[in-house]
Amino acid sequence: MSPKVAYLWSILRTVEPHEWPELSQSEKVRVYLKRTESLTYSLADYSKSKHLAGCAEWGNSKEMREAFLSGDSEYLKPRLCHYYDGVKAYEIADNPSKYILHAGYFDMNELLDVRPPQGSVFIRAATEPFSDEMVLDERKLANWLDFFGINNGAGIHREHVSGHASGPDLLQFILDVEPGVVIPIHTQQPDVFERELGDRCEVVSPRLGTTISF
Repeated sequence: MSPKVAYLWSILRTVEPHEWPELSQSEKVRVYLKRTESLTYSLADYSKSKHLAGCAEWGNSKEMREAFLSGDSEYLKPRLCHYYDGVKAYEIADNPSKYILHAGYFDMNELLDVRPPQGSVFIRAATEPFSDEMVLDERKLANWLDFFGINNGAGIHREHVSGHASGPDLLQFILDVEPGVVIPIHTQQPDVFERELGDRCEVVSPRLGTTISF
């Protein structure tokens, strides 16, 4: 699990402990420990980063400093649970088939340490790009995957799973419903509706300052 997601989980757990179980008790879920600062997995490397360390509650600074100096594991372990219980890159590299790694676009540089074997599979649960910046980011992501031979060099195969319908699915839904009038909203490309549906039904695109009566 990504340390940021795990940290968010720990914060939610402080609010609703019955809804968010303690991850350290799970045999199936562990947190990926990123290298930082000295890049040697030194304990001190994680004293400045709450989400990387896994700490929802630091305690007061004097107690924390003294615990670091004395190596008080009873005090530190629950506050630095990612450090003590997390999975390191070399552990995944030694036995990659044992793990599913939760990593997004901004975690791709971790693959340099993880060293995924050729033919590894990358599954992305994210919306399709809808801006120039997102298109460029997806190209960069595809380059990372291609560099490591992930997905057998096939790039990103998209299966739309967002809360929004994909473009083709939305058009098919409208064709199945057969409405008399379509008013495209929450879109940056209303002209697509006019082009694809104009011969099937009336398409009324909203215009600033114009009232649509129905």
